[in-house]
Amino acid sequence: MLSLFPEQTGVGHLQRVVYKLQSARFGSIPSVRFLRSHLAGPEMNVKGVMGKFTLADIEGALLLLGGGAVVNWHRLSFGSREEIRTFLKTNEHDLDRKEDEERIRTLIHESVQYIRRTFAYEFPLEVSNPNTVEDLFLLCASRDAYQKLACMTLKVVHVLNHLQAQELRYVLPISDQTLFSIAEQKVTSCVDALITSGVPVFEYKASRKTADSLLTKVLSKRRTTAEPIFDKLRFRVVTERYQDLVPTLFFLLRNLIPFNHVIAEESRNDVLPPDEVLNAEPELVGRIATIQSGLPLDSAQHPTFAFREKRRNNPFSSDDYRVINFVVDLPVRVASLLRDLGPKAPQHLGRIVFVMVEFQLYDKQTYQNNELGTASHQVYKNRQRQIVLQRLVRSMPVYLHGESFVTADIEGKPSEIPGNPEVNNATTTDL
Repeated sequence: MLSLFPEQTGVGHLQRVVYKLQSARFGSIPSVRFLRSHLAGPEMNVKGVMGKFTLADIEGALLLLGGGAVVNWHRLSFGSREEIRTFLKTNEHDLDRKEDEERIRTLIHESVQYIRRTFAYEFPLEVSNPNTVEDLFLLCASRDAYQKLACMTLKVVHVLNHLQAQELRYVLPISDQTLFSIAEQKVTSCVDALITSGVPVFEYKASRKTADSLLTKVLSKRRTTAEPIFDKLRFRVVTERYQDLVPTLFFLLRNLIPFNHVIAEESRNDVLPPDEVLNAEPELVGRIATIQSGLPLDSAQHPTFAFREKRRNNPFSSDDYRVINFVVDLPVRVASLLRDLGPKAPQHLGRIVFVMVEFQLYDKQTYQNNELGTASHQVYKNRQRQIVLQRLVRSMPVYLHGESFVTADIEGKPSEIPGNPEVNNATTTDL
């Protein structure tokens, strides 16, 4: 654990220190823990930095917390061109760059052609060839007669962009480790800006799974190699206080995380009630009933969303463990690599690829509580290794040296594992 002391710190120093450590080591960035007062100076009002929170902010946060899919939405909620430009920048599309605007227009054209070929729809010029890229997004957020066509088009644009980015990733001569480094730099830079905005961050950590850890996780899966691993690259942000979670979430969505690339059904939230998000901007309270999220309403009299705990199907997690956890396909720009390839570069596939990353968000108290008893990471790993070893040896007694595990019985059923009835009641074939 690296502590940053007053003589080392200042705005931007976290970023420089982590970059230096990253270049010196192959693999994960060391955990970086720091005192908020050493980095950000006097506490500031984050809303003074970000301005008012918008309906799009709230919908994006609820989608992230609930693990929804943007392709199921029936409209967008952007209220200005600036909002749209900010959103596109999180997707690594900067409309101030001519090549980025041309890229989006190409995606719009190809999407319209797909819908015409497949569903025999006809499109007005307002959709197929808008005056500006922002106009199409504003149309999708309007009550115009062409609003549904605009939404259809942008949904296809979203999926087509992702498919072409995947294809680009396959043909580029670039390693996962290099892409991980780019993603780490991008996230660390954003966390540095988060601290500058006045959010008291207790701890920030970026980590990559080791080869042994990756192998253990695959062996613990029900379908082993058929199941994807979402946390090869993981980022943890721990705020000093509970009340800083919502501003942190909004800041990340505006500056780093494109809500349209949150992986559906892979979010877990048992820390932050959606009411906390809904009440973040008092001026929007009257529009709560119109918000899209997929979360149920409590009542017609006071329409707020019910707090629900959405847990992954992970038999090793303790019932006492609390986290805001979500997985994102983070876009990273590879334009410089394409330039290096010269005429061989597949320019028709765009200039971004995606790196799948997992985010963990806690407040300090929740994070520290998780390290007590059965919710601790060490106990979690012990439970996981117990089942992997049981799976490997099947009918033999199981002992994990150095840990207080009991043996498996002769039929190969899992031994009793304290604090986890889901594992205790499972069979080896279930796991």
